[in-house]
Amino acid sequence: MITIPQGVSSCLYNGIMNKIEWIQKQIEYDVNKKYELKNHLERIYKDVVEAVDFYNEHCILSGKYLKDALDELTLKYNEYLG
Repeated sequence: MITIPQGVSSCLYNGIMNKIEWIQKQIEYDVNKKYELKNHLERIYKDVVEAVDFYNEHCILSGKYLKDALDELTLKYNEYLG
């Protein structure tokens, strides 16, 4: 296991949460479900899942909050894709 400094862990956490919130907003704003951003959202969603997995493995400190946020996003994301 690698050691992640607290500052790096904090920045990772904040960056991941920002991406989760951004995806949620994009889903909420696409009220007509035209899927104009579908490919872009798919790529970013996969990046977030990968980042949360890395964070939970190496930074554990507050990984539960990220996992909870990702779970909430996953529900909205899957509903969005229909």
